[in-house]
Amino acid sequence: MENFYRLFLSKIKFSYDSFDRIVLNGYISSFHKAGNLTFYFKFILKHLYVNKKLLFSVTENYKNVIEDFAKNNQLSCEYVEKGVRKDDFVKKYRQRFERKEKFGVYYIMKSIENESTFRVVRPNRQDCDEENYISKTRKPFTHYYFYIHDDVLGNLCIRVASYLPFKITVYLNGHSYLERCFKKKKVLYKKRDNAFLNIKDIDQLIKAKENFTPELIRERINSWLEKIGPKLEKHPLSYDYFIDQIELARNFIFKNNFFIRELFNRSCELSLQMISIDKVRQIFQSRAKVGEISTSLNRLEEGYYVFKAYFKRCLIKQYRKFSNLLRFEVTFNHLPDIKIKKALEHLPLVEEKAESILDRYAQSEALMLNAHADVDYFMKHSKPLMIGKTKISAIHVYQERINRMLEILLHDNRSIGEWKSMQLRDMIIKTFELDEAHYSRNQVTYDLRKLRAHGVVEKLPRTNRYRLTEYGMKIAVAFTVMRKKIYGPLHYSLFHYQVDSTMYIESKIERMYRRLDDNLTEIQNYLSGKNAA
Repeated sequence: MENFYRLFLSKIKFSYDSFDRIVLNGYISSFHKAGNLTFYFKFILKHLYVNKKLLFSVTENYKNVIEDFAKNNQLSCEYVEKGVRKDDFVKKYRQRFERKEKFGVYYIMKSIENESTFRVVRPNRQDCDEENYISKTRKPFTHYYFYIHDDVLGNLCIRVASYLPFKITVYLNGHSYLERCFKKKKVLYKKRDNAFLNIKDIDQLIKAKENFTPELIRERINSWLEKIGPKLEKHPLSYDYFIDQIELARNFIFKNNFFIRELFNRSCELSLQMISIDKVRQIFQSRAKVGEISTSLNRLEEGYYVFKAYFKRCLIKQYRKFSNLLRFEVTFNHLPDIKIKKALEHLPLVEEKAESILDRYAQSEALMLNAHADVDYFMKHSKPLMIGKTKISAIHVYQERINRMLEILLHDNRSIGEWKSMQLRDMIIKTFELDEAHYSRNQVTYDLRKLRAHGVVEKLPRTNRYRLTEYGMKIAVAFTVMRKKIYGPLHYSLFHYQVDSTMYIESKIERMYRRLDDNLTEIQNYLSGKNAA
């Protein structure tokens, strides 16, 4: 991390770590085995035998409870068409609750999915037989998705199976939890999609992360299961929670969004080439077979590059989100791969492990980001600007008037670079031996106005003097050097006269131009197919 911050500390607005997606599985430990369920029916409920009707009655009771809950709270409880993304479907209901600051279940969705359950086995093909027993099976049946806006955890979803053993799956989001904390503490923030682009009080972010504990998560989930969870006669249900999938994201929000697009794309390409199998092992600090490690580079529909490094069932992603956010994200789909147990109590260990992995990844990624990127500031200024309803024309490297003005502003030290418009006009006419009729006062004013709109020139307060800005100094150097030292000599050798490179010359710069000429000729011959053999 030290190298990363050393490279970009002046360009980073702020950075933060946060859990992103968390998926928990909940199990009733007493019903984990079929024998325990048989004991419940025969010795607690005093049934002589078990059959399909007995299991089906438990499911029907729970379905009736949910139907009554939906009716009493005026909620929809229906199946959704196949192919519809669940989060997109319930988005309008969630936004309605968020606007009104309401908390509770805002939608119930039904879905038929494959899951583990129990069935009754009849050895003698008789439904009423003491030899019937319960065994595990897997089949499709109805699941209920409860979409909840919680006062503490924010937006979450609880999926409850309608068949025994009533397995539940909880979907949490760390950013939603942080947003609730900020609203309670009245902290100003700017959130877009699943990322914070601005936070006024970082200390509140740190406190909120410290309060995100397994005890808090368990307490909030259990409070909701008391309302929407299944109930059994003479047997209170208690769930144990285990981490199925977890993501931790490290977000870097940059001040400027122009250069980072190309730089991030370039770093993704270099990562694909330079992050080897041994490097991935070093990042995760664990061993894995060659077939369990891989890297890939994808491009999303939005045009963003996404670099991925796979380690067993773990994954590191690097991608750009929006225009000024870089995200490193580690995903664990199987915690034993990093030698941590799945129980929710080990959440602090998971966070510590994920942060150490991201530290090592950021350290290696600093080498990739310390590279030249394809950033064309000439192209940036070649587009017209709109200031209010006024359209300001572009500036180009081939415009003679602009180049003359920049050269004078850059090289002449009159009044420490401060000029009145007419003084600037006189110096340009004198230096470049122009006719006064060919460069009028209106043209000088127009050029200054255009450079000022592009941020190259600034007007001193309460005066009629102009000077180059700090950014304008760089643009002036680039325009002048590119035209005089690179474009000019190269165009001369390409289109006018090819110098004889065999003749020795004392000038070092001229020898460098000759080597560049030879390289350009070699590239031209290669592209034209002359050196294809």
